[in-house]
Amino acid sequence: MATKKSYSQAARVQGILRTLGVRHGITIGELAEEFGVTKRTLYRDLKVLEEAGYPLISEMVDGTTFLKLEPLPTNQVKR
Repeated sequence: MATKKSYSQAARVQGILRTLGVRHGITIGELAEEFGVTKRTLYRDLKVLEEAGYPLISEMVDGTTFLKLEPLPTNQVKR
């Protein structure tokens, strides 16, 4: 069992965003365990990201739902 970590919501949302950016799919349960929060809290954090305009997508693979960030089209990437 993972050690419980203490994050403010802003720090946790930033961490979730960073995690989604580097992993090509992660489950709600994995994210909740990694950040030491309940799934309900994680859903609230994901709603904050979606409301801020981050393109989150879910993908079902073998009956498991994985979350990831939708990649930006190359013509929209900021340089």
